Amino acid sequence: VEPENLVFGGCDLRRATPLENLREFAEANGVPRADAIEALAGDLDAYGASVVPGLLVNVGDAVAAMADWRDTAEQLPAAVDRIRGEIRRFRQTHGLTRVIVVNLASAEPRTEPTEVLMDEDSAGLRRRIESGRAEGLPTSTLYAVAALEEGCPWVNFTASAGADFPAVRALARERRLPTAGRDG
Repeated sequence: VEPENLVFGGCDLRRATPLENLREFAEANGVPRADAIEALAGDLDAYGASVVPGLLVNVGDAVAAMADWRDTAEQLPAAVDRIRGEIRRFRQTHGLTRVIVVNLASAEPRTEPTEVLMDEDSAGLRRRIESGRAEGLPTSTLYAVAALEEGCPWVNFTASAGADFPAVRALARERRLPTAGRDG
């Protein structure tokens, strides 16, 4: 695939645009240089138009403290369905034939896997999400479920759990979709 045929989008928990975030980072850290930022401004603005509010479910205190974009009262089934809808909208808006979801989020708190995640069948996981019981379900796993249910391969480039549970791998097999990675 030629780079000019790639389209990027994403989820974030902050209202700031990618360009604003990069400028803030540069001010605090001295890199990149202002001229490099300005050279990327148009691309960052285009990318920012495809950034939507992320999930604020089981993110941990440090990440929740940074969040200023999502209502903390959003219920689990609605949150996962919203992300699924955002994936569909992204595909339709850009006329894409394939969407690959790549997790680049902040590391999430480690939790003991729940029984439903360790099940070799995905039905219990979806029932758990529909019940609204978020405890023990890593945020990255919820994103992986949303991606797979929308027919998208999942790549995890973080140390977070993502699709690294039998129930999620079962969902990937059912959907005939690849999953890859854990910490790049």
